Amino acid sequence: MFANIKPAAAAPRATPHAIQPATPHSATSQLPYSVVAWSSYSANYHPRNIAVSCPTDQASRWSSAAHNQSQYLLLKLNRPAIVDSITFGKYHKPHVCNLKEFRVLGLPLSPHSPLSLNSLSSSTLSPSSASLLSLPSAPSLPPMPSSLAAPASGGLAAQGMGGGWMEILRGGLRNDSEDECFRVRREAGSVPFPLTHILIHPLAAHSPSFNFSVWHVAAQGWDEPGIVERAGRAWGEHLHRTTLLHLLKHLRTTSPVHLPPLQLLQSLPSSPQLEHPLLTTLHTTLVMHGGFAPAQHLLRRALEAGIIARACAAAPPVARWTRVVPTPQGPWPGPRGGHQMAVDGASGDVYVHGGYDGERELGDLWRWRAGEGWRCLDGGGSRGSPRPSPRACHKLVLDPASRSLFVLGRYVEALCEGNAQRDRDRGEVPETGDESDFWRWDMDKGGWERLSADTEAEGGPSLVYDHQMVLDPPSRSLYVFGGRSQSSRPASPNGSHGREAYSGLYAYHIPSRRWTLVAKDPPGADETPAALGLRSRIGHSMVLDSAGRRLLVLAGQRERQYLGDLVAFTLPAAGGVAGFVAPGQPDPRVEVLSRDTAMEGGPEPGFTQRAAVDEGRGEVVVVGGIARERGGDGPGVVRNDVWVYGMTDGRWRKVYSGDGAGWGTGGGGRDDGEEEHPQPRFAGQVGYDEGRDVYYMFGGNPGEGGGRTVRERLDDLWEMMLVRPDPSTVLRRALFAIRAQQFREMCWGVGTPASPGVPATPVEPLMALSYLRREVAECVDHTDKREEREFREMAGWLFGAGSCGAFGAGGMAGDGSALNPAPTPDDVFRSRTQLFQRLAEVFPEDMREPRTNLTEMVPVEIQR
Repeated sequence: MFANIKPAAAAPRATPHAIQPATPHSATSQLPYSVVAWSSYSANYHPRNIAVSCPTDQASRWSSAAHNQSQYLLLKLNRPAIVDSITFGKYHKPHVCNLKEFRVLGLPLSPHSPLSLNSLSSSTLSPSSASLLSLPSAPSLPPMPSSLAAPASGGLAAQGMGGGWMEILRGGLRNDSEDECFRVRREAGSVPFPLTHILIHPLAAHSPSFNFSVWHVAAQGWDEPGIVERAGRAWGEHLHRTTLLHLLKHLRTTSPVHLPPLQLLQSLPSSPQLEHPLLTTLHTTLVMHGGFAPAQHLLRRALEAGIIARACAAAPPVARWTRVVPTPQGPWPGPRGGHQMAVDGASGDVYVHGGYDGERELGDLWRWRAGEGWRCLDGGGSRGSPRPSPRACHKLVLDPASRSLFVLGRYVEALCEGNAQRDRDRGEVPETGDESDFWRWDMDKGGWERLSADTEAEGGPSLVYDHQMVLDPPSRSLYVFGGRSQSSRPASPNGSHGREAYSGLYAYHIPSRRWTLVAKDPPGADETPAALGLRSRIGHSMVLDSAGRRLLVLAGQRERQYLGDLVAFTLPAAGGVAGFVAPGQPDPRVEVLSRDTAMEGGPEPGFTQRAAVDEGRGEVVVVGGIARERGGDGPGVVRNDVWVYGMTDGRWRKVYSGDGAGWGTGGGGRDDGEEEHPQPRFAGQVGYDEGRDVYYMFGGNPGEGGGRTVRERLDDLWEMMLVRPDPSTVLRRALFAIRAQQFREMCWGVGTPASPGVPATPVEPLMALSYLRREVAECVDHTDKREEREFREMAGWLFGAGSCGAFGAGGMAGDGSALNPAPTPDDVFRSRTQLFQRLAEVFPEDMREPRTNLTEMVPVEIQR
């Protein structure tokens, strides 16, 4: 029967793209609303005050009567709308009751509501309509826990599958006087959803002991009847299809019915295409009939049809680490942090300069070359020709056109408050020179050239540390941004330098050796919205998006605050150098891409995260650093997480997580029979070799704890490859999984039926062993440690190790019970179902059943 299965090349796409309305392109408008419910309020600070903006009137606000997390405001839109953004107004000066953290939930228009979409043309909902929506102006809201517990981030509500409240925003307000506008989530499953109600849930005020205050709220979006009606119908069809998909999955995984559940569901009136026909046939063939050979044939057809390739293109890469083992008896840079690294994309050479080893600053320059190992190019001593002094927290940039390494900045401990006196108390002579020297290393001839003894005197930055510097090849310029200025000179009137000031953005034109001030740190940058300028910081990341002609600045630290924003600064067309915009004026070159990347699925606010850019793929890779836990006030957690940011789609994806648990010491690897992984660290360095498509990471500070001392530093070199799914490899692994299941059933003595309804012929153990050696081994990559180990462990199944084995079945334990009881038909069904769900992963998400389960939709009420 399996030979007669016809190809489904012309099968329709499972996702009903035709019903998905495009996101509205017309301009947004203000969405009128009324405040219909609230948790509490104090004195005259009534919730309805938020509808009017009176920033100079202290009484024009809502103030809760408590500061617990059960406080809320419920807004009812005058008519359903697709909400694009929400603006929070503030008092005319900072206030302790401003919301430091909050979340916003939305209630999508229910497709089952008696409210007709034709009534959307009315300006307001009538009281009768409002009652039909079960949302009166009283706290009897649609089902929601009284504690307002957040829905699970990966749950059904978060994916638009529950049809109830969905979190559309999580954020926080700066404690200043400037209004803040936040874009909200407005789609689920690529389908826009109209909202009827908005719920604001305060989580923390800027002063923990004060109640919450909201001064003004405005919503922007689209409420035109035509737009909302189309979106409402599409949203209803999306919920309908999603519900059927969950029902399909539930029936498949709970009972081995003879009538395929999909056949029943597809017979329903107006039932949409739920999944790709190949996947439907795969379930019937594999799960219902145990057709292992035909199942493999179906997957090969999926490869030929490009289905697996499409799933691979949408899948995130996997980070694979390899430790570079030192050459025996060869030189090796010592442990260090705060050093700098650059990678030559043409040769693959890795350069490391300076740093701090826990006792002293270093001035040596090293090169690592594949096949040769490490070589010290300059020892950094004081003898011989001039060279940079030992330094850390500086910057090193490689320019392939001039074959040069540029070095700028350094941290001078004595220039920080209190350190000079401490050095004198020790009898040491503190270093007090605050000139910002600038150096170039000739990569071909060797040797240092001092380009400037004092860049500040030449119009460049003052002596800075923990800044960033990148090369813009088209304009032949270096861009330097941020860092702390250590200049002891009086602060300039514009604040561009001076003790403990933050440095701005500068450009250095390499051919002419001229500096240009591009942007100053905005006056009052801690209170000024980012749109007015590029807020400076330390310990941040900065990369160049060549295709978009912009600098991307991520995270960092300002004063005691860890930043989590992502800001773009637009550069002029190729060949031009950015000009200057006066501070305090809106800078059109600055675009805030994200106020808090963690709110958009990215990394938490952090310090010394390291970033590298893959221009070919349009990706930014962010590694490690210190991350601030959400809502925490501690010093942060040292992590080794790896994130990938798409510069085109603005999407974050986490491709590796390293939390430090179980990590080795010294080299940082762990021996668990699989790949080694680097130890979590901060103040290390990361670089990208575009020629080999490899990322390098060297050294860093592992932090304290776990037996480590405050002076410990790392000296390990790692290669990281972002392995992207290959369709042929995915197919091979899928075939291996199918054959492993067949071998498991051979060990169980189940056998494979010749045709449906025909009892299986019992399998002899030697036959199963022969199948393992021939058929299963054929699909194993024996050079992969994980696959090889998994394959070797399968032989133990014959003896009952990890499975009910053919040789072990029927044995008796000491208490007379069976050691490995024979599997029941339900055991076989569950095992095959689990395999099917794994195989479904090779199909794109819009072609297969969802990852979530129907049982997660069922509300659980706790009896008190």
